[in-house]
Order: sequence, then structure tokens, then C-alpha cells
Amino acid sequence: YWWSASWPFRLNIMQECDAGAKFVLEISGDSPKKQSGNKRAALVGGALLLVVCILAVSAVTNPSTGSLSETIELGARYARRFTTTTSLTESKLCPVNGIVIKKMQELLAKLKNLRIAAQDRVNARKAEADAAQKAWLDSEGKIAVLKKASEDKTLSYTSQLKFVTDLTTDVKLDKQRYDAMATNYTREKEEIEEEEEVIRLIISDLKQLTALPPSETQTSQNQPVLKDLRHEASVLAGIHDAGAGGRVFMGTLLRELRTQQLPQYVESDDVLALLQAMLDDFIQRLKTLTEALNLAKTQLAAQQTKLQDSEGKLVTIRDEKNKAAQDVLDSARVDYKAKYVVAKEIYDDSVQKNAGLDISYAKQIEIVERVINRVVDHCKWYQDRTSDPSLPPPFPGYTMQVFKLPSSLYNSPTTPDVDKLQMLGENKGIPAVKFWNDNDFVARVPAVPGDHFAWRFYGRVQITTGGAYKFCLQSNDGSMLYMDTDAADQKLEMSLVVNNDGLHGCSQKCNTVTLKPGVYRSRIVGYQNEGQGCMYYSYSGPDTGNALKDVPSVDGTDFEHLAAPQPFPGYTMQVFKLPSSLYNSPTTPDVDKLQMLGENKGIPAVKFWNDNDFVARVPAVPGDHFAWRFY
Repeated sequence: YWWSASWPFRLNIMQECDAGAKFVLEISGDSPKKQSGNKRAALVGGALLLVVCILAVSAVTNPSTGSLSETIELGARYARRFTTTTSLTESKLCPVNGIVIKKMQELLAKLKNLRIAAQDRVNARKAEADAAQKAWLDSEGKIAVLKKASEDKTLSYTSQLKFVTDLTTDVKLDKQRYDAMATNYTREKEEIEEEEEVIRLIISDLKQLTALPPSETQTSQNQPVLKDLRHEASVLAGIHDAGAGGRVFMGTLLRELRTQQLPQYVESDDVLALLQAMLDDFIQRLKTLTEALNLAKTQLAAQQTKLQDSEGKLVTIRDEKNKAAQDVLDSARVDYKAKYVVAKEIYDDSVQKNAGLDISYAKQIEIVERVINRVVDHCKWYQDRTSDPSLPPPFPGYTMQVFKLPSSLYNSPTTPDVDKLQMLGENKGIPAVKFWNDNDFVARVPAVPGDHFAWRFYGRVQITTGGAYKFCLQSNDGSMLYMDTDAADQKLEMSLVVNNDGLHGCSQKCNTVTLKPGVYRSRIVGYQNEGQGCMYYSYSGPDTGNALKDVPSVDGTDFEHLAAPQPFPGYTMQVFKLPSSLYNSPTTPDVDKLQMLGENKGIPAVKFWNDNDFVARVPAVPGDHFAWRFY
């Protein structure tokens, strides 16, 4: 029903697969009615349909896995073959289990590779995000370095600009001072040259007058000379730079000249020496002024050259400052942080998506591995179980045996040895040990009395996933569970796993054991003294998702009494399936050639008025096309 409801495939195919997984994994815990007939076959057929569904999802999510239609056809072909069985005892799965396991192992490898590839994609996104983060952090560091360099260049430019500004001011002042010095130099040079000329004339006139006798100096022919001399002396006397001795001499000379008398010392060589000294002094002064002017000119030229060099350096620093600022802008133009944020968002999104995808892959891998282990374990057990032709064929469910308590064991504090008791009846194919009152016991073995009876159940428990399992017995009165501790060696005595013995109400006791994958024999014995009897066998562990569920049995054969079964009152009832080739057969077929659907022992009377009466004794009875045999 689930498979047909999935046509055509919807977009939520994964949800359909999850629904199928839930169906396959939980069907073994269904009620006995739901487990009857073809539902038991669905444990295998449904699991394979689930595999087909996973193959379909794999084909949808990864086109490289092949054509979806081809995958569906392949799975459907296997599914049709395995769902034709109505009992796991036929084990139609095992003759071709090599092909099925190979296909499922290929699927398992593909799922694991897809899971790894999905994680690789996440790792790639993480590497990209890490690279983007590193580029962002590197860019932050680079920008910080560039900003520091730009700030340093700006400070250097500011310092150089101030230096150039100050130097320009100094050069301007030096130029002004030089221009003033040059102007003053020109003026003083003219005065000195003029003074030199006057002194030279005085010296010349004095030499001319002193060459004459004193009596002749006042003659008319010398008057022009004296007049010139007076004028020259007057000019020289008024010159500030003539010196103190020169001014005194010139003052005296003027007085004498006004009285038209020459001083007596005029004739002295000291006068001429003094005049010559004055002349030399003027010449030295002019030389000093010239040297000072040349020095100022040299210094001004040096300052101007320094200013030009500083202005050139300022231009260079300005260009470096501008380039450093541009480098900061260029570096900041690429928003590495934004790139990192985008890469981080992509990575976070891939992590979130892969989380769900990884869970889905893990679930699919777990289911496929569980199916593979179940097929392998089932086929190995079936091969071992059927290798001895002397053993009866295996059948699913439990064998239930009920015994009568003698009066001597009424109110017994412990479960009696049922092998020493009278068997009231037997029923095979019980899907679960689940009896809540006396009516449940009577429904399976009609000879069960109201009080004072004991029971025994035989079954084999298949463990698919190894681990810790908790087994529980709930009974009224006492009960005990014996199980193999090693599935590989069933020649050993079974161990007491749960002890819920004694007189008590419908109470429960549990115990936890660690089991490896395999098939384990189990035997439950118990008894009811008075009141309403109850007996419930449950377990939890990896195969149940750690939820407490009924314990299914893959084979209910009484493995302790195969050689000599005990006699019991009533009839043995066996029901068989009619193949389609015998539909509408005019005669009763040879039932030994048919598939047995179930068996019930201890039937008090062959008295069946409708199909419900048959189903009440053998739940696997179909609505039509079946045969029976009574012993």
C-alpha cells in the first residue's frame, strides 16, 4: 500500500522513504493480527521495497547512479519475487541472497561515498571561508600598515612644509637685508670714492703749497689753490667718517686757510702721512664693505639653493604622501570583510543543509546495513537449520505448551518441572508471548483450566545489531527466561537471564545482557496458581530503537524434544496454502506437497463452522484457497 501510494513519485520522496523505514522497522512489533498472513512476508518484502526507495532517492539526488526507471524496475523485479511468499520459512530470499547482498553493498558503498562527498563539499566551503577570513585579516593588517605609512608621510610633509615656509621667510629677509646692504654699499662706495678723491686733491694741493717758500703761499697766483684747498678741507671736515684726528686736522686747516695762513705743521710729513692714513682707511672700509656684501651674497645664494632643494624635497614628500593615501584607498576599495561574510554565510548554510543530509544518509546507511545483516544472518541460520534432514522445517513464531498442575503443586513457591507434568495442549506459530488473562491462554490452547496450570514457550530470537539488550518477563504467577549466551555455539546449556519466579501478581522483572548479531534459542517457563494468569515477554535494545517491544521469534521449533515428543490429548491441526494451479481442484490435494501455513496441537474437537474458526486456531489461514489435515 505504501509503495503504490508513492506513484507517481512526489517531490517529498524522502518523506515517503522515511515512512517506509518506519513501516519496515516497526512491523515486527505489531499486534498478532497485523502480523498474520502476508504481513509476516512484508518483513522481507517491505525491507526490499525500502531499498528500492533508497535507490530511487539516490538516483534522483545523484544522476550518476543511473536511470531512475531502470533502478525502480530492478528493485521492483526483486520485490515481486520476494513478496510472493507468505511465510519466511520458505526463505525464497536465500537462493539469490548473493545477488541481493551485492546490490545492497553497492548501494551501501554509494551512500557512504555520497555522504563523504557531501562532507567534502562542506569542508571545501569551510576552506573558502577560512581563506576569505585570512584575506580579510591580512587586508586589515595591510591597511593598518598603509595608514601608518600615510600618517608618517603626512607628518613628514607637514614638517617639511613648515621648514620650507620658515626657510622661505628667512630667504626673503636675507634678500631684503642683502638688498639694503647692496644699496648702502653703493651709497657708501660713492661717498668713499668721493672722499678719496677729496683727500687726493688735498694731498696734491698741500704738496703744491708746501713746495713754495712761506712768503709765496699767499701770493695771488696761489689763491685758486688755497681756495680749492679751503673747499676741500671744508668738505673733508664735514665727512663723518674722516676720523677724530682727521676732523681736528681739517678744522685747524680751515681756520688757517680762512686767515690765509698755513699751519706750521703743514710742512710736516706727518700731515701727509695722516692724510694718507685717512685715504688708506677709506680704501680699507670700501674693501670691508665689499667683502661683507660678497659674503651676504654668497650666503643668500646658499639659502636660495637650500630653499630650492627643500622645495624639491617637499614635492617628493607630497607625492609620496599622496601615493600612500591612494594606497590606503585602493586597499580599502576591495571589501574583504564583505567577501568573508558571504563566504561564511555560504559555509554556515552548507553546514546546516549537510546536517540534515548527513542524518538522512546515516539513516539510509543504517537501514541498508541492517537489511544486509538481517539477510546474511537469516540465510546463514536457515542454511544451518535446514542442513539436517531429520529436523522438522522451521516456522516463525513460538511453540506454546500448556501443562496441568497436580494438587500436590498448588501454591508452589517455584515453577515446577513441566516435563514431569501432563501436557494439556500445544500451539505453534504464536507471533508473540503476550497473554493478559485466562481467556488469552484458552484462545491458543482450549484445554487450559481456570487455575493451576503451567506453560512453556520455545523460540529463537534474531539479533541484527549487537549491543546491550534488556529482556523483561511480566507474569502471574512465576516465570523464568533461559537463553543462549553465545549464538555461535548452541550446544551449551542455556543461561537463566530473567528470574521472575514465585507466587505474585502480574508483576515484571528485567535483566540486561550483551549480545552479538545472531540467532539465540530462548525458553520461557512459568505457572499460574489461582486467579487471572498473565505472561508477557518483551525486550529493548539497538534493534528496537531502545523502545520496549514484543520479542519476535524466527523459529518456534521445540528444540529440546525433537526425538520423542510427548503425547497430549486432542488433535494436531495443520493448514496448508493452495497454489493457483490447484484453484477449483475437484479433489483434495496431497498436502505434503503444499506449503504449511501453521499448526496447532491440542484441538479438543474438529469443529469449524466458518473461516473465523480456522483463523482462531491458525492465524495465517487466508480467506480462500487453503487445505487442512488433522491427526
